[in-house]
Parts: sequence; structure tokens; C-alpha cells
Amino acid sequence: MKVKHILLPILLIASKIVYAQVASSNELDQQTEVKSIYVKLLVGFWESTDTLKHKIEFVDSRVICWLQQKGGGTFEFMKDSFDRVSSNGFIAAWPPFNCDLKLISKDTLQVLYSHFGSDAVVQSYVKLK
Repeated sequence: MKVKHILLPILLIASKIVYAQVASSNELDQQTEVKSIYVKLLVGFWESTDTLKHKIEFVDSRVICWLQQKGGGTFEFMKDSFDRVSSNGFIAAWPPFNCDLKLISKDTLQVLYSHFGSDAVVQSYVKLK
């Protein structure tokens, strides 16, 4: 009878720990999940929503979609067979430059620019007609 009284609390505590680890793992997976965006939604010119009105352009090719920015380099986004690009792009350099896309709506795009060892910068854009 004593074993049951000791075993039950141990099992309850262990199950709570396992649940917390699974929940934490799922949350991390959602934060780092790579999403895809149809290229046709990106191609064209976009303008930043801040007062600088910085312009970027997405250019489509057979296997890569490029994000070109004046004076800031060209980010590459790999395409899949369904004509979608990964939401994560890069500039081949060291230390690496990264670019993460989040399509808010068909006309609104949020871009997170990051560089190894530096703080990330988030910029919002609207699509130019």
C-alpha cells in the first residue's frame, strides 16, 4: 500500500514534466517553422511604410527568387516545384545575412533582416501597383 502512495505522486510529477517539455518543443517548432509563399504574390516592387519609402523588388527566375534592394545586396530565396519560395532567404557572405518574410496580406509584407552578431530589424512594406 505504501508503494502506491509514493508511486502515484511520482507518476503525476513525471507526466507534468513530459507535458511541459512537449509543449515547449511545439512552441519552438512554431517559431522556427519555415513557411512558403507563392512567388507570384511577391514579384514586383514594394515600398516601406516608414517615412523613408525605401523600395525593394522581387525578381523571379527558374529556381531562385531574388529580393533586390538598392545598396543593400540581393537576398536569394529558393523555389520549389510548386512555384513557392521559402520564407527564409540569405546573402551568401560571411558572416551571413538573413531575411525572413511574412506575408501579412496580398499587399502587405513584413521583412525581418538579420546579420550574424547584430540586432534584427523588422520592416513593413506595401506592394506598389
